[in-house]
Amino acid sequence: MKRNGFAMIELTIGIAVLGLLIAASVIGISSLNESARSQKEMNFYRDFDNGLKTSFELITDTFEPYCSTISTTTQASWGWGHASCNTTSPLPVFSAAGTGDQIVFSIRWATLTAQQQTTLESSIVQSFSPYCMEVSKGASNLVLRCGNLTGLTYDLGAGAVASAHTVGTDINPMVPPSFTVSYRQVNARSGQANVVTHSDTFADLWQKRQNYSMEKLNTFSRGMKAFYNSKLIAESQNTAPVGLNSVDDEFVPWHWEALGGTPASVSSTNCAITGGICTNLTSPAIWQTTTPHRATVMRNVIANIFPGNAALSLDGFGNMIRLLPIASQCSNTDLSVCTDTALPGAPAVPADNYYSGSLKPPYTSVLFIDACKNTSVTRPNYCRNFIAY
Repeated sequence: MKRNGFAMIELTIGIAVLGLLIAASVIGISSLNESARSQKEMNFYRDFDNGLKTSFELITDTFEPYCSTISTTTQASWGWGHASCNTTSPLPVFSAAGTGDQIVFSIRWATLTAQQQTTLESSIVQSFSPYCMEVSKGASNLVLRCGNLTGLTYDLGAGAVASAHTVGTDINPMVPPSFTVSYRQVNARSGQANVVTHSDTFADLWQKRQNYSMEKLNTFSRGMKAFYNSKLIAESQNTAPVGLNSVDDEFVPWHWEALGGTPASVSSTNCAITGGICTNLTSPAIWQTTTPHRATVMRNVIANIFPGNAALSLDGFGNMIRLLPIASQCSNTDLSVCTDTALPGAPAVPADNYYSGSLKPPYTSVLFIDACKNTSVTRPNYCRNFIAY
């Protein structure tokens, strides 16, 4: 007998299969949503990491020409302590103001030209795009809103802190900060929000900036040595009565001449001897006879040996580099003691007989930043570098 329609068992099976298909579709859609959400979060973390590191370099490099300007010969500061830079930081802080998803950069915009301001502002915003957008630009800040961001903390090895850099102070090149980003995760189905965290470190960026510091210190060292050697060669080629023409000219610490205002004078001027001293060469403009402050030292050396390259007075993190011309004259393990007030033991002025002086070669200068001023502790050569002549 011919049967029409579906039997009950067939209908039941069909409904069950359809239910399974619907359930599978729902699970598939949920999985896709979950995957998309996870990917969005990973993209946010990736772009936020990139923004932090890129903006650090953008700000540090943009302010480098201003932070390296030594405008006075008194005991002044350069680096992040310079008046043009002391309210600027390359690391932003989290702000709970407004919607609670903001990061704030401290930037002294007035230091920069209008074009530099525009370029830096747009470059910072672009480095965090598309997950962060500019909210405002004040006289001394730049505010970005990053959706679902609930916190940003740093760790310099002693626990979480709100900021890894205090404006107006050095940045420690030996301790790469780690950072933790807090993110509001919203469940697509339930709408429930959970805060998740992501941690990373600036180690890769710190390594890059340490290399930049090393490049600067090596350039400085080579320049000082080349200056010293050029003076010895110039003396060896002199014939009486030009120049000092003493048989012991190699004992003269020629690199000290770089601290004067006219570094070509000593090795090309006849020594007018009075009481065994070249009295016509004792002017600080020719031979720095006084014990100058650190700003005088760096300003003159940059002008005499590295004209047009004032950036050599900063390390790769924007910190002030100091120079102690004759390190053996500093008996303190804290090198800053010998540069913060006045340099100790200025050598005798050029004389007809330099053997009579107590300061003889080999001479050693030392370049250092504040974090590496303690000679009783071993420090990497990207922050303390000895120059032997």
